[in-house]
Amino acid sequence: MTLRMYIHKPKVILRARLNMPGTPTYPLDHIEIDTITVGNTTLLKESMTVIIGSAADLMDYGMVRYRYMDSGFPTTRMHVARYSRGRSIGDLNIVDNAYVTVLEDYRVWAKIPQFWGAAQSKDTDIGPGPNNGKPSPVPNGGPGTAGDIDPATGRLEVEFAAKSFIFDLASVPPIPNPQNYIWEFPATATVVAGSITTANVTVRFLPGFYYVYLTVHDWGLDHAETQKIPIFARDPSNDLSTTQFKVVSHTQDRIGQELTIELHSSLPRTTYYDGFLMMLWDDSITYVPVLRRQMLFIGWHQTDEVAIRAEPTATLDDTKLRFLDAGKRLELIPGFPQVIEYYDGLDTFLAWDKTRFGNMLYYIWFLLHFHSTVLEVADFIDYTHSLSTYLFVIIGSERQSLSAQVQELAAKIVPDYRMTCNKQGQLKLIPDLSIVHVPDRPSVAMGSIADDEWTNITWGYNYYPTVGQIQTMALVSRNTYVIVNGNEEIEIIASVVPGAGYGQGEQFVETGERVVDGQYELNNSEGNRYAKMNAKFLPFTVTVPWELADRDIDVGEAKWLLLSITDVNHPIREATGFADLRCQLTDTTTEYDYADTGLGRTITLHCELETSGFPAQTVILWPDVPEEGTA
Repeated sequence: MTLRMYIHKPKVILRARLNMPGTPTYPLDHIEIDTITVGNTTLLKESMTVIIGSAADLMDYGMVRYRYMDSGFPTTRMHVARYSRGRSIGDLNIVDNAYVTVLEDYRVWAKIPQFWGAAQSKDTDIGPGPNNGKPSPVPNGGPGTAGDIDPATGRLEVEFAAKSFIFDLASVPPIPNPQNYIWEFPATATVVAGSITTANVTVRFLPGFYYVYLTVHDWGLDHAETQKIPIFARDPSNDLSTTQFKVVSHTQDRIGQELTIELHSSLPRTTYYDGFLMMLWDDSITYVPVLRRQMLFIGWHQTDEVAIRAEPTATLDDTKLRFLDAGKRLELIPGFPQVIEYYDGLDTFLAWDKTRFGNMLYYIWFLLHFHSTVLEVADFIDYTHSLSTYLFVIIGSERQSLSAQVQELAAKIVPDYRMTCNKQGQLKLIPDLSIVHVPDRPSVAMGSIADDEWTNITWGYNYYPTVGQIQTMALVSRNTYVIVNGNEEIEIIASVVPGAGYGQGEQFVETGERVVDGQYELNNSEGNRYAKMNAKFLPFTVTVPWELADRDIDVGEAKWLLLSITDVNHPIREATGFADLRCQLTDTTTEYDYADTGLGRTITLHCELETSGFPAQTVILWPDVPEEGTA
């Protein structure tokens, strides 16, 4: 059993010199170059990383994101994300004749819009019109992976299965699969099943690190988007991975994963640039080409923590590196206030505040696509494939992190969706399973913890309810708008639980921001919410040796975890134990014990017991009132 880590040392795609004499006027959205010594401009791809320094490979003058322009690469001008003067990531300090290096390095960048009074441009200079009149496709090629080459073939075999989608009003729901795929593999790779134009393809890679590119088009071929998928094929005889580290902390919650390591090998900043990609896997888990179960983490370097101490025999230093996955990175990406209104008009839209795609999936995609690069480096999957049927007339977001904007929007959709990131690094929109109507809950579990597997388990009981009543108003989405006086409107409904009476709980919960499919769904979900908020069982804390925990346990999946306690171990106030209790994971913490005898691991799981309730009662908001003088 060995933990292996690959830290990405990006390939240089282009080297040149900065040709910008004089004093520039900031902010700018381009740089001028000359004297290309490595590569050529035809090799550049959208969202590569550009560093500028006082010497080759240095970034002491800043780092920005390369932007591909449809008009092609002019003779000397390189388009980049809009930058101000500075030396931080995202800023540049322009010094004539400085060294410019473009790297095959992709990460989660913020895309900063421009505001010109009421006008707005996305990502520096992208205007509305065809960009919001016909949305771009969403490429989902699958998560990255790492593993050992097959000794028989000398290659690593990987199966890719594209689960991309597009927005198309001619389809119901309007999220069909694209019909046009283009895979780009390294020249040394061999396709053994499928082809570069099919959704599913199997490829064998020689040892080394590669980015695989999946480009999908919409049906009209007006827009194309490309996803970048990291692949590392390890050759044990020429190992580019490392085991010279210790995991200090490793947590996963409903947003994503965070990992901190203590580094025990050289990692110079001049070749491993701040914000680099990292992949962590367990080589004791059997590698399967179509699965990624061996992958424990895929994310990006966020911070360093350094401590130097003087000992009698030497001066020692401890360097800890903190990494975040795609979900956690979005918590640090800025979001901006905006409002979008459904408008069923011309294909060409002259403002960003209009769309023909007035559904919740579109707006979540809109936030992620136009304000970050996350959809270029991570899958984006609607777990139920139904959020495009939840409609809006007008919707908006306040200024907060991009993650908070998406989470706030997703939480309005019954049954309480959230965006999460699983262990393989895929973004998923999944529901709260205890709010889902009981017949619609998943039957397949992610794994189970048997009575002879856990080493410690704690929970509590809360017999008196917390909430006395829940009153809810919601907007109804039934795939179509209601036309009232020539305007699109959405029906408003309401419910109350446990009914007209008030329960024993002190809290009164009132909300008017739910979006549901209809009264039946609202009543069932709010009844389940009342039961969950008044649950008798408090959350469980379960500690399990890592080797006994199921490898598929993942907070980022919408499946139950089964928990058992035999009659022999039942609590003193219970008559019997429990068998296969269905629980929903909220977060996990993995502890790593580096002993002389080897690596030991335990995983602590926090989970909520499944609950369900009786349906809420319908509330008639505007009852028919007899006119004066009538019976």
